[in-house]
Amino acid sequence: MNGWATVLLAFALMLETAAAAQRTGSLIKPAPAQLAATPQSEKERVRILMARYAECVFASSRSRLENYLEIYPGTAAAAKRLRALGDGDCLSDGTLFFSESLFRGQVYQLLYNRDFGTRAAPDISAVAAIDYAKGKPDDGRDIDVALRNFGDCVTRASPEQARALVLSNMASSDELTSFNALMPHFSGCLPQGATFEFSKSVLRGIVGETLYRLSKNAVPAGAAGSVN
Repeated sequence: MNGWATVLLAFALMLETAAAAQRTGSLIKPAPAQLAATPQSEKERVRILMARYAECVFASSRSRLENYLEIYPGTAAAAKRLRALGDGDCLSDGTLFFSESLFRGQVYQLLYNRDFGTRAAPDISAVAAIDYAKGKPDDGRDIDVALRNFGDCVTRASPEQARALVLSNMASSDELTSFNALMPHFSGCLPQGATFEFSKSVLRGIVGETLYRLSKNAVPAGAAGSVN
């Protein structure tokens, strides 16, 4: 991560190895995340590791993650809630370090995949503007609002490519194709005089969040509710 993204709240989830036999209940989780021995760079493999960890936590308790998403991002309250979500069963060994922003973005992508990935994409063209500053506390950052407004603009400009990005495999040729297809919309979505510098993971997460929230607001209220 580079540029402004380096100032995002970062913390560690200290996770000890947990044997599968120690798991309780009937829930079957995905395999614990571990660093894969693949041809990708270490940076890409760590990105995949974080995504797999998020998927495992998501499988354990979607409702707890959705409650976490209701807290304004980047705040002490959000960090505290996220630390409480740490699940030792979801990491094969060691300690996983990442920013809250990356984890949050990955959760939104999982939500989109579960709710919309296997059905026709909702038409978001008529969705009313979403107030991304809603609920911003005194310790909330303006950059979080600006970045989501940017992601909203990019997603509305090319919803098909935004969907393709969110549904693509991480570190794949399809992901790169989707990034390249969205790139022409970046300059037109930046506030005048503003510049953003972010990693692929941050951008993918922001597109995932805005696409999910726009899609939820596009469906009839009686069918699946709305998220603002």
